[in-house]
Amino acid sequence: MEFKIETLTPIWTGDVNRTCKTLRETSLVGSLRWWFEVIVRGFGYYACDPTSENNRCKYDGNVNSICPVCQIFGCTGWSRRFRLEVNQNFRKIYEGNLRIKGENNSWYYPSGVMSCNGEYNRFIKTLSGGEYLTDEEYGSIIKILLKFISDYGMVGGKTAIGYGVVKFEGKDIKVDKEDFENLFNYLNKKKSHGKNSNNMPILDEMFFAKFKINSNSLDKIIEKVYECVDDNYFPKSIYKCNGTEEKINNKKEFLKKLRDYYSFIPTSALIRKELRKRIKEKWINNTKLRHFLMGYMQKNKKLAQEDPTRFSAIQVSHIYNTGEHWEFRIWGWIPKNLDKKFDVQREEVIDFLMLLLNNQEDDNSNRSNEEMSKGFWESIFGDNCVEKINGNYIIKYSDNENNWNSIDFGDLENLDERKKAFESMLRG
Repeated sequence: MEFKIETLTPIWTGDVNRTCKTLRETSLVGSLRWWFEVIVRGFGYYACDPTSENNRCKYDGNVNSICPVCQIFGCTGWSRRFRLEVNQNFRKIYEGNLRIKGENNSWYYPSGVMSCNGEYNRFIKTLSGGEYLTDEEYGSIIKILLKFISDYGMVGGKTAIGYGVVKFEGKDIKVDKEDFENLFNYLNKKKSHGKNSNNMPILDEMFFAKFKINSNSLDKIIEKVYECVDDNYFPKSIYKCNGTEEKINNKKEFLKKLRDYYSFIPTSALIRKELRKRIKEKWINNTKLRHFLMGYMQKNKKLAQEDPTRFSAIQVSHIYNTGEHWEFRIWGWIPKNLDKKFDVQREEVIDFLMLLLNNQEDDNSNRSNEEMSKGFWESIFGDNCVEKINGNYIIKYSDNENNWNSIDFGDLENLDERKKAFESMLRG
């Protein structure tokens, strides 16, 4: 299967030195695996935890003893069924860091890499899928993963702060009804051999939303980002795809070059800053909930010791150009058992987030009247930057409505509804 990777925002695939100079195939494969685990669990099937010594699969001579994810992506004693051959050129776009200031802390944006040529990459099937996995099912699963990530997900590291939005392109990637049939035929053959852990990401606990940007407002948005960029902490040059280095005179020029040369604007920090602020105001004394939803800064040593991953349940992309329009995406994992750890019901968090994203105030908001005079999006970008759909910023998924931009799989009560919605996402 041949495909191209178009980077819509930079990809971060860090090496042992915590630098990123090119795309590392292992990181891309890891992202594909992570999303397949999410999908498998979300439809009621078992996917092991490959990071856990006690809960990960180990091949014992019977391929049906390993989970459906490991049968394709490998586990101890069972090799991955394919090789990923990356032929495209990926290039760093600047040296050093871009620093965007928050209220008390800052976000640091190292370069990451962007795709710079049109060579085809390939998934090459190297080994038989074994019993239970046909070539057709294997091909359909890869296509569904590429399409899902292109439309809603992210790959690599630092996705919480805007990296990792990509578009997979190729004549073999179009998803049709037969592909969904192949996916579920495969999963039905691989009966569950374990119980999914309660603390693993799963599709039916996730929400996804995408927002279009008014293209006439890009200069206004750049101005908003410019106001938050540290005067002494921005790259002084930018690399073009042809390898030439272009000197930068000021931070506003740098932001415009990112837009003009690489078709993205680094806006994630601005959205995250306002979102974190609103969550803090809503749940004033629930620091643990806020850190779960939005992560925390590395310099917080106490929290870093408790949870070194600094995981953020909510991911916010930069603004990027799809080739047809400018947009950004937000998605997150809000567990159904949230109340057991943070004393807040999942429905309360989701309802609060949807109100914010629809530019509405919560009835129990702790904000002042002056603060409430500005909606969520106006507080971030200014007026008329995020486009509405039929008068709203959020249109929830409906099986009889095509013009929607948000879906919460936790709202879907049964498996058939989730399957229908999943197919609608990728074929709509």
